[in-house]
Amino acid sequence: MTDTTNIYGDHKPATGSGNFFALEDGKTTRIRIQSAPYIYRDEFKQPDGTIKYSNRYAWLIYNHDEHKAQVLKQSGTFFSTLAAIAKDPDYGDPSGYDLKVTRSGVGTETKYAIVPSPKTIELTPEMQEAVAGLDLVTDSKESSITLLEGYMKNGNKFDHTGDVVLKDIPEGNPLDSL
Repeated sequence: MTDTTNIYGDHKPATGSGNFFALEDGKTTRIRIQSAPYIYRDEFKQPDGTIKYSNRYAWLIYNHDEHKAQVLKQSGTFFSTLAAIAKDPDYGDPSGYDLKVTRSGVGTETKYAIVPSPKTIELTPEMQEAVAGLDLVTDSKESSITLLEGYMKNGNKFDHTGDVVLKDIPEGNPLDSL
């Protein structure tokens, strides 16, 4: 039998997650938000088997450190921290400046610090095109994702007008009636 202990100790999975923004514990990354916030419902299975739902938020961003456009998906706590910065008249809309995001902790103990950067990197046309090439609704892979503005206009409810409605099928073979 081969000793595989070293491969588990020596291999570290890549932290980048393609189109999704991901940070290692203790790492800081410079990003620029490039979309209005979206909201979606996330489902968590509890240890006792019950399902818990929570609203989460998503944005299109440009990750300066990775040099690519990505989808940022975060919690309500992250949104509230970002909203406090955006409401401050010294900062305003976060699409106008860079943010330094630092992750600390793991699992349910993960926290993010968000600091507006006093030195903003100007987005080039190529960076803007990279962000424009993402489709947040498709790339987020969330079925209920919608613009936060639309969610609020709908009474803080998800609009399910596009849902498929299933109807009862009569007994027997429906082709017999043709």
